[in-house]
Amino acid sequence: MSKSRKYSTKDPEVKSKNDFISSDFEMQNDISKEIIRRLRIQNKKLLHQIEALKAKLKIECSNTDQVNKRLSYAMVVNNRLSEALGSCNKCWGEDHNCTSCYGKGASGWRPINKRFFYLYILPSIENFNGDSK
Repeated sequence: MSKSRKYSTKDPEVKSKNDFISSDFEMQNDISKEIIRRLRIQNKKLLHQIEALKAKLKIECSNTDQVNKRLSYAMVVNNRLSEALGSCNKCWGEDHNCTSCYGKGASGWRPINKRFFYLYILPSIENFNGDSK
């Protein structure tokens, strides 16, 4: 029977190997800690970029809402003026490919809306006639 040899830290060869393994483990641990530190820094930078982009998006959404409100108002005014003049509200008679009027929707093309005519058009006519006297 052979006895298995016990390795102790007193044995210089074992101690050398243990020290090597220990130093290798510590080096890898240090490298891991450095990688984690750098990833945290990178993560912090990315979080700042995300916050800046969120703020920018909020401003852009606000601008889009303002543009949509203005466009909606312009469409209402366009429709009212076209009704006041009896014209096509899509092309005002200027587009031969218009599906509503086929280019014939200039002023007087349809019956006028008297309420809108008195509201929008008549004051201009009266003002124009008053200035020309």
